[in-house]
Amino acid sequence: MILTYIFIAINVVFIFFLVFPFFANLLASLSRKKKVEDKGEPHDFACVITAYRNLAINRPLVESLLKQNYTNYHVYLVADRCEIKDWDLRHEKFTLLAPPEPLNSKVNSLRYALAHFHRPHQGVVVWDPDNLAHPNVLKLFDQYFHAGYQAVQGKRTAKNLDTVYACIDGMCELYYNYAMRYNLFRMGSSSTIAGSGMAVQTALFKDCLQLQRMDTREGESFIDEDKVLQMGIVERGKRIAFTPEAIIYDEKVDSADQVEKQRSRWLSSYFQQVPQALGMIFKGLFTFNWNKLWFGVSTLYPPLFILAISSALLLFIDALFFFPELFVPLLVAGLIFTLNFFLILKKARAPKEIWQAIWGIPVFVSSQIRALLKIKREKGNEAPTENKRVVSIDELLSKE
Repeated sequence: MILTYIFIAINVVFIFFLVFPFFANLLASLSRKKKVEDKGEPHDFACVITAYRNLAINRPLVESLLKQNYTNYHVYLVADRCEIKDWDLRHEKFTLLAPPEPLNSKVNSLRYALAHFHRPHQGVVVWDPDNLAHPNVLKLFDQYFHAGYQAVQGKRTAKNLDTVYACIDGMCELYYNYAMRYNLFRMGSSSTIAGSGMAVQTALFKDCLQLQRMDTREGESFIDEDKVLQMGIVERGKRIAFTPEAIIYDEKVDSADQVEKQRSRWLSSYFQQVPQALGMIFKGLFTFNWNKLWFGVSTLYPPLFILAISSALLLFIDALFFFPELFVPLLVAGLIFTLNFFLILKKARAPKEIWQAIWGIPVFVSSQIRALLKIKREKGNEAPTENKRVVSIDELLSKE
């Protein structure tokens, strides 16, 4: 009897996860979009880039930041374990920081940058080396800061769609931009953070960066710093805004090997943050805090391939043991999820390359399953995904 109740509870949980994006989409579409605009003095932003071993890949990003339609900012490039002798880019708004000792983590690079700011900045914008910034990104972040937000996530979009893996990775980014960032923010909660292309008020950023969960002892699995950062921001009673107009171009994985390495790290981070996500949900429930409640749900939300495979397995068990009262609701929820998934891709204006690559979803999922099996073997490894595509912001904008 107890096992039956547990099985029913598991079905209910997965039914909820399947229909949650649909109802979030519905609530967001019914909400009124708040207008943000320029007012007052422009905020002073510090753009921090964390380079590791490969310095050359950062040049297009630095150049795109120096072309911003904005004036009050400075770019800091932390060159960890990089050879800097061939770097020849000089600009009054740019500083190359070369740590004397290896830092070996993105968190340490961020802390190093904060300790070497030329002046007190009001906001910190975090960038990955493979990113490119649309000319209006900082201007849009400034508008949200003027509207009272202390944390804003921009919209990351694929800069490469030339392989099936890159297209499916880009498809996932599009979906999460809409389902877990835009919709959550529109319905009064917080956007999740993507790991780069986000602006955070400096004092808040420093406070969260000192959280014990940011530090990893040798041999321990690493929780991605963006997961800890977003939890820290919401725990402090702040909302994370999302601006789809602030476009950040991001390099997508283009091979099975890259998918496995990247996803094994992401999956490890997901499972480690489950206790914090559950705690956030309970805090939201007991304090009637809408932001914490739904943000906790969004961070607990399982990776799509785990959701799909687990739901299919539950459907099979429901059918095998003839549980129509469970089978039918789960099947309907699965259909709602599938239709909503494609509706979101349509609303997000997914490019034709992504639609043409849908057949490759099983291939991508198989790589994610292998990544799941590699989590323990990857324990303690936080090496970033290798980036190798050098393309300028002008080249990308000319194709739009």
